[in-house]
Amino acid sequence: MEDFPSPDVRIGDAERAEAVRLLGEHLSAGRLGAEDYGDRAARASSAVTRGDLARLFVDLPEPRPEFLRPPPRPRGDVEPRRHGGTLDFGTVSTIAFCWVAGLAIAFVVRNPVVLLLPLVVTLVLRPRR
Repeated sequence: MEDFPSPDVRIGDAERAEAVRLLGEHLSAGRLGAEDYGDRAARASSAVTRGDLARLFVDLPEPRPEFLRPPPRPRGDVEPRRHGGTLDFGTVSTIAFCWVAGLAIAFVVRNPVVLLLPLVVTLVLRPRR
């Protein structure tokens, strides 16, 4: 798709058929009356350029012919989001030890608040994005 479609570019049967089909959708949605639809469909069937079709959709919302849709916006230099980083053996061991120790202490003292310690350690040592 071009960034700036020229209204003077000639169209073919596929573009005319798409325009008539989309005008039918607007008729079904109640945006066009039967007489207005008939007039626009006739003009779409005899259209020669993109500009001829574009004039038929000026006052209508989506759907529109493909060439009338705005080009997708560039995403810029945004890097794709990656899954979190990896952990080394020492970090994994520390987290595991804290959970085992926290569970054992929580069982002995019968206080589940002790489980906050391994939770905090896990959050502090987790991989950063």
